[in-house]
Amino acid sequence: MALYYSLDRSKPVDRRIAERLLLLKKGIRTEIPGKSSAIPEKTVESTLLIATWNMREFESGKYGSRSKECLFYIAEIISSFC
Repeated sequence: MALYYSLDRSKPVDRRIAERLLLLKKGIRTEIPGKSSAIPEKTVESTLLIATWNMREFESGKYGSRSKECLFYIAEIISSFC
């Protein structure tokens, strides 16, 4: 599970980020009919989760630098597979 100690929920921007992170976390586990399947829950006995991610342009600067908010979302997605 990713931890976000640097978010200060008394700040409107950080509160919005925290709310969106919670929605993302919920959405990762929710199946969307006709669109995608949810990521299954991890179990020690019966589930092996494998994810791929094209990291070539992750921090190249070619498309601009990533914001702190974007890095939080990336961390949340990656943590779903750890």
